[in-house]
Amino acid sequence: MSRRSRSKPAPSPTKTSKTRAFKSPGPRAKRATPKLADAKLAAALQAERSKRRDAESELKRLRSAVTGRERWLLDAIDRLPIGFAMFDADDRLVVCNRLYGHFHRDIPIARPGLSYSEILRMAMDSVIDPEMMKPDREAWFRWRMARHLDPAEPVEVVYRDGRVCQMIEARTREGGIIQIRSDVTDIRRVEGEARRGRALLKSMFDSVPALINIKDLDLRYLLVNRAMVEWLPASLGIRSPAEAIGKTASELFGHGRGGRAEELDREVLRTGRSVPFVEFDDVNAKGEPAVVAMHKAPVRDDRGNLIGVLTVNFDVTDLRRAQADARRMDERLADYAQTSSDWFWETGPDHRFTLISEGARMVNSNPNSLIGLCRWESPQLADREHAKWSEHRADHEARRAFRDFTYSVKTAGGATYHIAVSGKPVFDPEGNFQGYRGSGREVTHQVKLERELIAAKEQAEAASRAKSEFLASMSHELRTPLNAIMGFAEVLMSELIGPLGEPRYREYARDIHMSGSHLLDVISDVLDMAKIEARRFEVHPIELSLSAEVDSCLSMVAETARSAGLHLANEMAVYSMRCVADRRALRQILLNLLSNAIKFTPKGGRVSIQADSVKEASGQAMVRITVTDTGIGIPPDQLPRLGRPFEQVASVFDRRQSGSGLGLALSRSLVEMHGGHLNIASRVGEGTKVEIWLPLKQAKSA
Repeated sequence: MSRRSRSKPAPSPTKTSKTRAFKSPGPRAKRATPKLADAKLAAALQAERSKRRDAESELKRLRSAVTGRERWLLDAIDRLPIGFAMFDADDRLVVCNRLYGHFHRDIPIARPGLSYSEILRMAMDSVIDPEMMKPDREAWFRWRMARHLDPAEPVEVVYRDGRVCQMIEARTREGGIIQIRSDVTDIRRVEGEARRGRALLKSMFDSVPALINIKDLDLRYLLVNRAMVEWLPASLGIRSPAEAIGKTASELFGHGRGGRAEELDREVLRTGRSVPFVEFDDVNAKGEPAVVAMHKAPVRDDRGNLIGVLTVNFDVTDLRRAQADARRMDERLADYAQTSSDWFWETGPDHRFTLISEGARMVNSNPNSLIGLCRWESPQLADREHAKWSEHRADHEARRAFRDFTYSVKTAGGATYHIAVSGKPVFDPEGNFQGYRGSGREVTHQVKLERELIAAKEQAEAASRAKSEFLASMSHELRTPLNAIMGFAEVLMSELIGPLGEPRYREYARDIHMSGSHLLDVISDVLDMAKIEARRFEVHPIELSLSAEVDSCLSMVAETARSAGLHLANEMAVYSMRCVADRRALRQILLNLLSNAIKFTPKGGRVSIQADSVKEASGQAMVRITVTDTGIGIPPDQLPRLGRPFEQVASVFDRRQSGSGLGLALSRSLVEMHGGHLNIASRVGEGTKVEIWLPLKQAKSA
């Protein structure tokens, strides 16, 4: 309103038709009008001023009241436990509380006057998780703005620090937008844990091999695991647990099988108590007979109210079959134990008997009298040899298996029996020692035979030693007269004293000399073998030239080889080779091997000798001397006999050959006395190869 309009008095309202017409005042009234008018004007002005003051006071009061309500409203908004913001019709921020700004970690994003698109851009750059905006950042921005301008369902945004913010938006009547933000991080975390827990529980529920289900009060399935679905007949067409939900046992298994289960369900609901395992015959999904053990228990809510029945079924078919097999095996073992000549025993961890089978009655009329005792505590022991029993107890303490531990017991009637026991330690799956299990048998007859055999063996060995000692002592008595015979034969052959007259006497003397030489060789072999067996033959190894010894032995047998029509060859590659051996023994070895090769090689054959240095697996340096022939060979089944004293391999050819059969036996024994060994390889019709290994000492090169 203008100032002029305020100075004029308000016009009087127009009178209706019933109001009298206004009359002009007379002359007297005109004289009184100026004073009266001024008074009325002053009064009107005063009244107007009063009204104005009252109006201004009321306006101040109203303004004060509005400002207080606004402050109260803003304070109330600021105290809200959620983020709050209001945008005007132009989508610019009008007001927001502190918690709304806290969602941006106090980054100055939410400032009044900013548009929501500006706020969203800054949030995308600073607080919103970039993974959430993939793969197209701008597409996500457009999607979010569309949901903001046309709010409907809540929107959740994940921040870079892992928080989850839920935004609920709504339009105001003036066209603005109200936005409420809530931190739902803990809620989503709990929900995630609950989902994972449910998934884990379901996985465990489905992976349990037992048939598990839960029924409601109407005996309809609320929960079924996969094992139970797999147990159902294929004809029902139920392939997943969800397809069985809501059905009854009678519907799935028929009134026979299902009816039995429902009777037990009603018992659980009636009594509120569990039904322990009940076994019944059933049929599996393949139609095969099965044995099922069923356990039922009540299901209650958090207030203890009965809300259903839990059923757990186990397929115990294999277990019952195994138990039946075990019973049959126990019966079988019991029969064996009762009828066997052996008996069985067990001990505990303290080595005291806990079981002795009836078979022990043959040596103890009351085997149970030993229960609780250790074997070495038996009052029947007749054999208390300290060393033997100490070793036996040490085996027990070390938990070692033992076999055929033999001892003797004496019965109440005075009879003595020998017992052989064997045992092995027993451990549980955790490795804890449980005791011993084993068997025993009566071996009195065997012990007697063994003792007789030992006595006979000792007698035979004593006789053999006496024979060897006798032959060894006969060396002088046999050789002296034989040498005299050979000496006289040589005198007769050379006619030293005078002519014999008859020429045949000279031939007889030659035959006597040859036979005596052969007999001397045989006697020498026998006596040497006897000395070796009597351990009276001594060797004195020295370092000597192997080449020289080989040449010497070859010259000794060269004439014999030529007479037999054989080719004798020395194939030694290294003539400076030396070895450590007894000279006489080495010559005897080589002569025996060469003589045998010549003796058993037909006319036109070949006999050779060679030597080389080798190393054994132990690293010791050895010389290997090999004598090879192209003779008749030796059958494989006869090879083990070679090298035994007085053994000859019979054949059509060698029956014509004389000898003691001691050549190889002497050679083997002499080689072994040097720390070496002898090997023989042969093929019938191809020949024989004999190797001897002796310690080697190679000569130093000049």
